[in-house]
Amino acid sequence: KNCPSFGSASLSTLGKMCPNLRQVDLSGLYGITDDGVVSLLESCPGGLVKLDLSGCLNLSDESILALTRLHGETIKVLNLDRCSRITDASLLAIANSCPLLNDLDISNCPIT
Repeated sequence: KNCPSFGSASLSTLGKMCPNLRQVDLSGLYGITDDGVVSLLESCPGGLVKLDLSGCLNLSDESILALTRLHGETIKVLNLDRCSRITDASLLAIANSCPLLNDLDISNCPIT
């Protein structure tokens, strides 16, 4: 959280070293990209239940579509506050793929 030197390469390593992660707080990591987040998501086969991506300005629908595909059945809490590249496509994927989701923050996202 809020560690600017933590980048996408670190996410890939984190996922490989800690495959049983269930909760991840990446808030404020404005340097991470879709490639890093997707790599992390692919490395956590147990299923994430909580993910905070607030303030991750470089993330796009690619990350959210991967999340819904890989962890849609387990995710319960998702924070996308200030993810300014997230669109309606992400919201639609979340609505269609995340039956257990009970806490969603899409504040300051350009969703119509």
